[in-house]
Amino acid sequence: MTKSTESDSSAINILDSGTIIQGDLQSAGKLRIDGKVIGTIMAKDKVILGQNGMIEGEVTCKSAEVSGKIKGTLVVKELLSLNSSANIEGEVYTRKLAIEPGAVFNASCRMSDTPENTAGKDQHTYEKEKSPENSKQQQGQPA
Repeated sequence: MTKSTESDSSAINILDSGTIIQGDLQSAGKLRIDGKVIGTIMAKDKVILGQNGMIEGEVTCKSAEVSGKIKGTLVVKELLSLNSSANIEGEVYTRKLAIEPGAVFNASCRMSDTPENTAGKDQHTYEKEKSPENSKQQQGQPA
């Protein structure tokens, strides 16, 4: 029998309550956090933040379901769901947003088909990168 070296993207990684991680966290599969993370989270799949979970820092993921507290920047490529116990402070970039009554949402929010964190870019640079002329140049077409 051979052992596969590829990670199973259907696996759920669990950070249980009472656990604190400081630093960068990367996950190819789903990630459930019931503890505390201080740092950066990069997940290719869904991030689930339990009611007692807390994140301070930046989160980038495919989708997210939040019941706990996030303080920082949240970039969600598809759907961000905030349950009634969720508490968000900071910046949010997402394609779709669902907020249950009772959730606390104290964040600036940018919604688009291709959400990305534009922090650190001045508005002129951001608009130039998104201009139709620049898009054509990036695709190898004359402006």
